[in-house]
Amino acid sequence: HVEAREGSRSRTHSCIERSGVRMGRLHDRLEWSGNEDGPISMKHTTALILCGGLGTRLRPWTYFTPKPLLKVGGKCVIDYIWRRLVDQDILDIYMDVHYLAWKIIRHVGWRAKFSYGPSLLGTAGAIGPVLSAMSDPFFVLNGDTITNVNFKNMLRCHQEGIMTIFTKDTAVHNGGVFLIDKNLAWNFCFREASLHEDVIPSLPKESIQLFDEPDSYYFDIGTPEKLKKARQFFGHQN
Repeated sequence: HVEAREGSRSRTHSCIERSGVRMGRLHDRLEWSGNEDGPISMKHTTALILCGGLGTRLRPWTYFTPKPLLKVGGKCVIDYIWRRLVDQDILDIYMDVHYLAWKIIRHVGWRAKFSYGPSLLGTAGAIGPVLSAMSDPFFVLNGDTITNVNFKNMLRCHQEGIMTIFTKDTAVHNGGVFLIDKNLAWNFCFREASLHEDVIPSLPKESIQLFDEPDSYYFDIGTPEKLKKARQFFGHQN
């Protein structure tokens, strides 16, 4: 991604100015300082939304509705994710689907490209079938998490050859948004694996950086308690 690489040194300084941390350390956090170093193009940036999960912890709601189509504040979770991407000019969007895939495909329609497999590959393995079509770097988003993170600022802070993770906590307990270099992804995406449980804990510390913004939030709706919290925040309709 040429636009993201040019001037990366100056962008790095603006990303770490407020927090004063060093880049590339697993437990460091980069906090966007609000400094602008000129426009950044998202024209060629791709995103993969992970929507294949079974949603077992949300049964009985997910017996007939996949997690991304559950309603929060009167809208499907996937619609929040989609709008956030489109509003920041990320239009080349792929979706990994498996459980009740036809319902997600019918809801989203022509707006996305779909990757369907007969078996679950995990959140890391789901990247493999579409990796060749991804930009470098590319975004991966959990399909059950609503967030207001600024993707452009995240791209500004990204360094070549690593995985940038949006989080308010740790690399493992994160906000479900990952910005990954393809060279790094080639090492783990062609097997059944989880980003959270398998890949992130096994990566060298210098291969991961954490990203945060003061006013950012995320709501993972993966359990009944978390779904209730998200509905309380956004207002529960339907």
